[in-house]
Amino acid sequence: MPLSGDGKRFTRILRVADYECDIHNRMKLSAILRHMQEISSAHLDALDVPYSLLLEHRQVFLLSKVDLQIYRRPQSSEMVQMATTPKVPAGAQFIRHNEMQDAEGNLLLEAETAWMLVDTDQHQILRPAEFIGDLRYTEADASPIARRRLTAPPVQKVGERAIRFSELDVNDHLNNAVYADICMDFLPETELRTCETAAFYIHFRREARCGDVLQIERGEYEPGSYYLRAEKPEGCCFEAALRLEKR
Repeated sequence: MPLSGDGKRFTRILRVADYECDIHNRMKLSAILRHMQEISSAHLDALDVPYSLLLEHRQVFLLSKVDLQIYRRPQSSEMVQMATTPKVPAGAQFIRHNEMQDAEGNLLLEAETAWMLVDTDQHQILRPAEFIGDLRYTEADASPIARRRLTAPPVQKVGERAIRFSELDVNDHLNNAVYADICMDFLPETELRTCETAAFYIHFRREARCGDVLQIERGEYEPGSYYLRAEKPEGCCFEAALRLEKR
């Protein structure tokens, strides 16, 4: 069954589609984020707290942070299992542990995600006690992603990125998975052709809306380890760190 008996773990089997893969025939970073978003929503559905019910109570979950470690990206047509498990909240942050395994049970990737519950009318962050559903948490320490902050190296502007209507989601914001594509598009192409993504961290600070033009800045911690930041007139839109390793 997808939902464990205690309701704490939700799993699903999926087949990697061709359109989710890059030039190396491996699942794109943005596709990984989409599946993490989808399984989190599917878990809420299984707990009888679908998106429609949240909206009736003027609540919505917005993704705040992703901390992803990749051991091997699955390839086209590969069958994999994804799993998500809520962890004890850290303050107002709802924490989830997500993982993907191959058909033999080998761990392909794992991630911590931090979500904020927001009042859709007042646009205010709600506390976990105000959530209308019943999430059953594991007792694992949730603090690493909750406390993590990026230190920026020296940066320079590497371009700008306009937000288009087709990239918006049901919240009328740029969908969180698209941010991963933006990050990849502003890394050196020669490295993307010869390297694998080993780690990705992103902190969403301000939503991006249709018509916004993001100013993209990039710095380097060390060879293959990059920092990216997107600025808009109101301030920072997102910060990200990405580590590449030679194939």
